[in-house]
Amino acid sequence: MGQLTLDDALSADETSGKVQDAAPITLSGNLHKMSIVPAGEALAIDTSFYAPSVTREPLAANYGLRLGEITQPLNAYIGHKVRLSFTGQIHCSHCGRKTKKSFAQGHCYPCFRKLPQCDGCIMKPETCHYAEGTCRDPQWGEEHCFQPHIVYLANSSGLKVGITRKTQMPTRWFDQGAIQALPIVEVSNRLQSGLVEVLFKQALNDRTNWRAMLKGDVAELDLEAERGALLAQMSEGLAALQAHCGEGAIRVLDTTALAFEFPVRTAPTKVTSFNFDKTPVVEGVLEGLKGMRSRLSSARNEPRLSHTQEHSKELSTAHTTAPTTAPTLLHGGGALSFQCFWFLVSGFWFLVSSFWFLAACHRLAESGCVSPARAGGAPACGPEIPASRAGRARVPAPHPRRRHPDSDCR
Repeated sequence: MGQLTLDDALSADETSGKVQDAAPITLSGNLHKMSIVPAGEALAIDTSFYAPSVTREPLAANYGLRLGEITQPLNAYIGHKVRLSFTGQIHCSHCGRKTKKSFAQGHCYPCFRKLPQCDGCIMKPETCHYAEGTCRDPQWGEEHCFQPHIVYLANSSGLKVGITRKTQMPTRWFDQGAIQALPIVEVSNRLQSGLVEVLFKQALNDRTNWRAMLKGDVAELDLEAERGALLAQMSEGLAALQAHCGEGAIRVLDTTALAFEFPVRTAPTKVTSFNFDKTPVVEGVLEGLKGMRSRLSSARNEPRLSHTQEHSKELSTAHTTAPTTAPTLLHGGGALSFQCFWFLVSGFWFLVSSFWFLAACHRLAESGCVSPARAGGAPACGPEIPASRAGRARVPAPHPRRRHPDSDCR
């Protein structure tokens, strides 16, 4: 099981946000993806046709550490030193099975192969094969894919286009570390959102440069103006999709943009990723949380950043003040002890092979297969030629002289 120990821990008041002294506590369980929710009251984004244009204040992100069934608030621990150590064990986030490597955000290989949420159409919705009757779990698809989806513009490391379920607003934008977002199209299901996204990707990028996002070198954009330009450019293609999918299936929205704030004390100037499989122990000061990533400044004041995936890893950490960043540093899969074992076996086999080769060469040299020159110094394979014969040259016997039939010679 994963374990998180808080020495001289702090307790964050979720209502006031103040930090208070608390007794040390220990949390145990499998580590999962961080939870991010807007600060304050629950936000409902109205995308109906008659929705009024509302200008909102930037939404602040509240982070939580999910360790088993416990969620520990993180924001109050910004600026405190943490020490993290990885036990080297990974458990499937779905079935809990122990695995050497995780796939598709924390699943074991059997779950990766059979679960509908791990199918390729999740990453590429335009390839949905539900209509062909080959969906891995039709009931799951009806509950998750056949729901209203939103096609949006976001400003994370620059302007990008993306899709999300309507119920995932604004969580999806917090996950990406976007400072602005604007819903532009609402569709009836996930397949249609993928088709619209493919159309819009002809003009816009659909990926986030996470290093630029973490550095914070992102200028604010006029997303309403960008929406107008994109819809004008793709008007013909969008009209064709609307005719193909049916009336009311694809609807253009006229909403206002949202802005977001993240708990970051100092932005890094240099960004490097972190992997627990290579470095099982790390410590530093938690400088900020943004997207699915956290920033630790090391003892040499070099920022270390990495992103979390939904791996269920066993974690054992000791903190001087705050524990909250532990989950944000997990990346990759595999057991460190297993890798060390195979490294030792490979090294032992290399030494044995080297000794065997040297012994074989020595035996050949003693038997005479590797000898000095026969007569002039060139190596030869076989017994040496006696000195009495070394200087003799073998001259081939002359071929018998043949006479011409008409010759007079006898």
